[in-house]
Amino acid sequence: LKCKRRHPRTPAPADANSAAMRQRMQRMLDLWDDSQPSDHVTPTLERYVERLTEGARSKSVLVPLCGKSFDLVFLADLGLQVVGVESSRRLIAKFAGEQSLDLSAGDAPSADGDAAAWFAGPCTIFECDWFDASPTLLGGRFDLAFDNAALSVVDPSRRTLYADVLHGLMGPTGTILLVAAEFDEGSVDPGMLSLGPHSIGIGEVGELFWGYSVEILEEEDASELGVYRKLHEVGVGRICQRTFLLERIPPVPGTPACCRQ
Repeated sequence: LKCKRRHPRTPAPADANSAAMRQRMQRMLDLWDDSQPSDHVTPTLERYVERLTEGARSKSVLVPLCGKSFDLVFLADLGLQVVGVESSRRLIAKFAGEQSLDLSAGDAPSADGDAAAWFAGPCTIFECDWFDASPTLLGGRFDLAFDNAALSVVDPSRRTLYADVLHGLMGPTGTILLVAAEFDEGSVDPGMLSLGPHSIGIGEVGELFWGYSVEILEEEDASELGVYRKLHEVGVGRICQRTFLLERIPPVPGTPACCRQ
């Protein structure tokens, strides 16, 4: 993986749905902003980072919809090459400010939708729409990824597309640490969930990541954790947060490219 300051690409056609989704995710990330501590690593990441990395300290790791998470610093301190994707320039600036990191910009994005690369200490954050992310745009494919409820923010109708983008960014032996919660969405006013987070069950994780082995590392009650506390207060019952380890299954020799994940 080589992160350069600009990666020209052929502009994608304008997509009204993509623009609307970007605005939706921006509003949701703003709501989550206060639940992201500026000096604490996500506990599940700290507990299972060795399972994710297998002890390697020279791998590249992707953090989708990273916001201003301290997890970026934690992973970089391990010696990993950390790349985040974030649509909010405000959160990127807050991340650098809260971590006392110098923030420098690569080339500004052009009108056709290219990403801007921001360099905050050892971390690189691409300011772009997640659905525009590609190996060309981000400078290559990744060995690892940490998805801390990013999938939960995405509108359920676009989860498959989200997963397809993530698949395309992972290397042939890619490993993903995924944190997602399952709860009864019917027990709360739909308006409360209009911006997410949404419930994700074990079966759907398997369907979305069908080219990966799926191991549940942990299940815990998330009713008092972060943004889920707000849902619990308005009527959602038990909220089961699961931590999944997803490991890409190598294709069987001779498998046509069109049938590979």
